[in-house]
Amino acid sequence: MKSITRMKIIPEILKTKVKKNPPQKVIDEEDLKFKTIRQMIVRAKMEEKPLLVVEGSDDVAVYELFAKHAGKKVDVRAIETIAGYGEGCFHVRKFINNAQSIIREAPDNEKFIRGIVDRDATFFRGEDYSYLKCLFTLKAYSFESHFTTEEHVKHLLHNILQSRAGVDNRVINYVMGGIATAYQELFLISLEALKGACTSTYDSTVSYSWTYGQIKHGKTEVMASLESKTSELRTFAQSRNITVNEVKYVAKGKWLFHTFIDSVYGRIKTLSKKCSEGNGTVVRKCPYCSIEKHEKCSWKVKKKMSVDLAELIILQYIDESETKYIVDEIKKLG
Repeated sequence: MKSITRMKIIPEILKTKVKKNPPQKVIDEEDLKFKTIRQMIVRAKMEEKPLLVVEGSDDVAVYELFAKHAGKKVDVRAIETIAGYGEGCFHVRKFINNAQSIIREAPDNEKFIRGIVDRDATFFRGEDYSYLKCLFTLKAYSFESHFTTEEHVKHLLHNILQSRAGVDNRVINYVMGGIATAYQELFLISLEALKGACTSTYDSTVSYSWTYGQIKHGKTEVMASLESKTSELRTFAQSRNITVNEVKYVAKGKWLFHTFIDSVYGRIKTLSKKCSEGNGTVVRKCPYCSIEKHEKCSWKVKKKMSVDLAELIILQYIDESETKYIVDEIKKLG
């Protein structure tokens, strides 16, 4: 009886039609990007929080600081966090290019989106992206290039010494005294990288893809290899109207920033020794060194201070005379 029942059921099951899932709609990647951009602009307008798209993770905190100085609440996004895009200026420009038709739909859309890119070597290659609405290009090589001024030296001195009393122009000039020499070498290295970036047939020793660590630890070998090219590189610089005073336009921002920090921080660490020597040529002798308690010298850097902390201190300070044009651009938003 059980077997008969089973035989009756099986044919019924076989007769049952299996429901097929409807075919999946193929998602067009470009269409998805277009919709995403539209949604981001709509959201920025609804929340009254303009979208600031930057090249990478290192840029986010700095541009949030610029926005704070501009008195604006903005959403700073690294381009790589947006679906379909990668890190760097190419992808920021691509994103803004894809946004052009949406930006032009309404006049106020321009107030709610900006893509910010470094000037880098594209300027010297003659690449022009001024036709792209809402794309803002820095005047220096990159954002780090704007954190290498005398005001940053003053700010650093006031925040890492045991006592800020006594910091005057004489001290500042001493601390900055090694920068010129460091920049001379960096300028030549940067010219080599720039020529390689601008001339496809040129076999450059150095590339902008190098890290600062590669530059720093390989400097002796690099400078030796550039010795025979010095005249050629100087001629190249003249043809582009570039002098060592414009090093912040040709040196990769991270190279310039770390060169600046290494030179300045190195000199700051010698201030205590200058105080204990007591000749007064660099610093006034502090009260502790006057009574031979050199271990408590006021010119010593604070405990647990390091070059990495010095970098953070500098990146938290905005020199308004150096970055006013960036802050003014952000003020246009919203």
